[in-house]
Amino acid sequence: MGQRTSLRRGFLGVVLGAALTAIPGAAGAQVYYQGTVEAQPVYTTQTVVQPASYQVNTATWVRTGFFFRGGLGGGVGIHLVNTSSGDFRLTGPALLGEVAGGWTVADNFAVHGNVAFTGTFSPSAEYTTSGSTTTAAITARTITQALVGGGFTYYLMPFLGYISIVAGLAVVETSITTPGGVTSYGESLVGGGVNILAGKEWLLTQRWTLGVAGQVLYSRVPDRDGSAWNNLGFGLLATVTDY
Repeated sequence: MGQRTSLRRGFLGVVLGAALTAIPGAAGAQVYYQGTVEAQPVYTTQTVVQPASYQVNTATWVRTGFFFRGGLGGGVGIHLVNTSSGDFRLTGPALLGEVAGGWTVADNFAVHGNVAFTGTFSPSAEYTTSGSTTTAAITARTITQALVGGGFTYYLMPFLGYISIVAGLAVVETSITTPGGVTSYGESLVGGGVNILAGKEWLLTQRWTLGVAGQVLYSRVPDRDGSAWNNLGFGLLATVTDY
């Protein structure tokens, strides 16, 4: 609030102003008020700029830095066993998963290590020999293939899609119970395999994404008795990625 002026000064100012307007030629005269006028505050609009780390424009956004992805889902497991006496085919529902960790070495291109697996539960079994096929009554608790290797993931921006290809070493472990109640456990020798993912992600936070991916895991491993196992697992994963 401004400094108060006296009633006399204020009154004379009004009178003087009225007198000047009544004098010919004085219509344009200016009247100066000698009181103290309080300065009014000036209001300005300030734009708040978010830190660069929180500004995400998917049209220009690129993946950089540390890379981690984990996925878990379900699908189908198929295992073909080639022996000297015939061929087995075991098929059943499977649990699928993978974990990858590495570094983005170029925009949207990461290299990483990878562990992938499929676990096939209670598969049906077919035995083929001499051109005839027999369905075997075998209950398998698990047939697990596991792969450890390295590969890459390439992102398709701004779609936030990706493809991942990994090659590595693979093994298969089994636990099978026959109708007679005999349970056998087996582990193959080390073979080779590939793990392929194609997926799509959505932003969860400024750092994490959730996504879905199709996974195909294939391996071929030698058994200890000289036979060979061809293993295929495929299905859908729910994924989470940190970048």
